[in-house]
Amino acid sequence: MKRRVCLRGSSHILNSTSYENMRSCGVKQRHLLMTDFHNAYAMFGRYSSDLCLFVLAAELGKFSAAAEAAGLTQPRLSQRMKSLEEGLGVQLFERGRRGIQLTRRGQDLYQAVAPGVALATAGLSAFRTRPPTAEVLISVDFAFATFRLLPRMPELREAFAALNISVLASQLPAPADASLTDISIRMGELRERRPGEVCLMEERVSAVCSPAYLKGSGSTLRPSDLLHEALVDLASPPGAPWMSWTEWLARFGLQHHRTAVRSTFNSYDLVVRSAEAGLGIALGWHGLIDDRLKAGSLVLAVPEQVESRRGYLIGVDPDRATKDARAVYDWIIAAMT
Repeated sequence: MKRRVCLRGSSHILNSTSYENMRSCGVKQRHLLMTDFHNAYAMFGRYSSDLCLFVLAAELGKFSAAAEAAGLTQPRLSQRMKSLEEGLGVQLFERGRRGIQLTRRGQDLYQAVAPGVALATAGLSAFRTRPPTAEVLISVDFAFATFRLLPRMPELREAFAALNISVLASQLPAPADASLTDISIRMGELRERRPGEVCLMEERVSAVCSPAYLKGSGSTLRPSDLLHEALVDLASPPGAPWMSWTEWLARFGLQHHRTAVRSTFNSYDLVVRSAEAGLGIALGWHGLIDDRLKAGSLVLAVPEQVESRRGYLIGVDPDRATKDARAVYDWIIAAMT
């Protein structure tokens, strides 16, 4: 007996033995995939509680503060973090008299699990406390939430006074956020927009610093001069879609390397505040820091700016969006473009 199997538009004739062997291999591959999934799921289940405590401790910077927030004693939380380190086989914290700091491996773990923990926490909270009134949930990254969305929230609330509007902010919103939230705002490639997405602002980036820092470094700087200046950087997870110092400098034919003085933060708010305080030169996204430039707390370190083919995109699922979500979506587009 022969069976005709079509593969990518062409046809191949297989005898019954070959066909059954192919089916058997497919079953085995599916079984292995499911086994890997179950193993990963079981491992996460084993450490999930301690991972939540780990994220809490990393964000608060002290075991005592994390223990109080979690309703545990400090020795108990410290013991659980030690058990987590032993279970994973890595040191996650540097412990000192004034608190704790993440090791490099600890930073890697935080960037890997913190967005998921935040999403799960927000989801559980929304599930348990969902009010009877209508609600719209917006997913967005920390930078846009802090510098663009938050200043307009009073106007947004006034426009939709009878509507509960919640914001789920994270360093790098996961693709799954779009399916769990009503509106998503993300940095992405303009040519890869999802159905229904609109560009709120294209990515244009300048090197910025405080007026005092620029005066101390010289009234005129060139991009090449930045290789010898103190740079303030944003710690970005792998695959982050926004511009980095490496990409920015490469536009001028310069190779990025670690400077003598270099500060890194995992929050763009801290990056901007550090630049305003004179700590160094940071990357500034036009559309996010415009009010700082207008007020004079930040100035352009060099006159050149770099544009990319990325931008902040806002999207709403056209198939499941509620009338309220569509109205908020339309309001944001009208107010911010």
